[in-house]
Amino acid sequence: MRTEILSIVFTDIKGYTAATSTQSHRENEHMLRRIDRIIAPVVRGYSGRVVKSIGDAYMIVFRSPTEAVRCATAVQDRLHQYNASARADQAIHIRIAMNIGEVRVHRGDVFGEPVNIASRIESITPADEIYFSEAIYLTMNRSQLYSERVGDFELKGIPEPITVYRARAFAHVETNDTPETDTQVSVTGLPFGGTELGHWRRMRWVRRAYMAMWALVIAGVAGASYLRYRPGADYSAVLARMQSAIEKGLPKQALAAAVDIPISTTEEYMQSRRLRRKAIALLIEKGNTAFVAKELDALIKSDSRDAEALLLRSAYLIGGNKDIAGAADDIANALKLNPALANRVEVSQYIAHTYRDPMARRVAEYVVENYLKQNAVPSLTKALSDKNYDIKTRMIIASRLEKLGAGQDIDWVTLALEQLKSTNCKSRLDAISRLVSEYDERAIKPLRRIAGSKGCGALQARRAVESILGK
Repeated sequence: MRTEILSIVFTDIKGYTAATSTQSHRENEHMLRRIDRIIAPVVRGYSGRVVKSIGDAYMIVFRSPTEAVRCATAVQDRLHQYNASARADQAIHIRIAMNIGEVRVHRGDVFGEPVNIASRIESITPADEIYFSEAIYLTMNRSQLYSERVGDFELKGIPEPITVYRARAFAHVETNDTPETDTQVSVTGLPFGGTELGHWRRMRWVRRAYMAMWALVIAGVAGASYLRYRPGADYSAVLARMQSAIEKGLPKQALAAAVDIPISTTEEYMQSRRLRRKAIALLIEKGNTAFVAKELDALIKSDSRDAEALLLRSAYLIGGNKDIAGAADDIANALKLNPALANRVEVSQYIAHTYRDPMARRVAEYVVENYLKQNAVPSLTKALSDKNYDIKTRMIIASRLEKLGAGQDIDWVTLALEQLKSTNCKSRLDAISRLVSEYDERAIKPLRRIAGSKGCGALQARRAVESILGK
């Protein structure tokens, strides 16, 4: 629930209860519709919002107290015009009261003490009048609106007296200062001078003209788009040329034809993107990568959420050993956009390859843990037996396979013995720890060799030998 400073306006019809007792349901419904047709358009014209209406009563809010008072005078003048031409039994006389303050706004409704004060002021407001609190008087633009003090009132439920003002009738007038008279006479014959009512009517025509102008602009843009990209354009022929070029092994021709299909032809454009990806994949497969990077960048720049294009770029980067860390990032982003790609065999193959690069391993581990899981096991198992991977990388892969529940077939002793040859002290200590946990006698001779040296791990190797032999 948020709070806002709003001007709260209440309206009420004089004698509504008595009128409804003599009206049929249909007559009452017609009267309420007439009131709504008179009040609601003026409220919208002054940027007000009708919060709710209960029978004849309206609760309206404005952000500007000046707009609230201006709207109220326009409403009273419009009702005066209506009453002048209506039968006496159909005349509508309303009272308008308002207050301003910080209110609570919840689901379109407003609550708070400013609302209660506005409601109490409405109860003392005579018909055809506009009463408002001192808070409205002090915050509105008094140079534009004429008002006068009514007095201080003790209002029910309000602890302190409220100073009440009213919008002065016949405010916009000509003054005759001759000795014979000092009275003010309405220029228009309307109770509040008609200035605000006239302003509302002028702005209504301006708004209509503005809407008509935008309608013409939108129609013009739509027409231009239709003429530029009308269905008659034979984009199916362009797609057919692209498909034929790919089938003939001419990916460059397919890519050259793609520029003829504009983005506005949504379906054809998406088909052209799929064919562009096929053409680029064919170039990568043939090893013709001279301008693949440029094509891939253009494809991804035009749609950064194209998961297939990101995956294609990762294949290009891995294939040329250009940017393995960048390839891992592309795979991760592609899977975030389309997790279903994790079921593709090539994705796990790409990720297994990125383990080679120390800068890419963190991302590779993240991808396996969160997306590939068991799908990564075959590719990682194959990588584990590939001697082109250094021993540190293979140990990391073995640990990942163990976490995936696929570590039962791993020859940990062979791996640890290979790691034991490392000159890195931490790697050597890790290998000794693994050999102790395996209790395999194949480790005794290499461990004794390290134990007899004065290098890193000598003490740990000696204890490992004792542990394996059971001493």
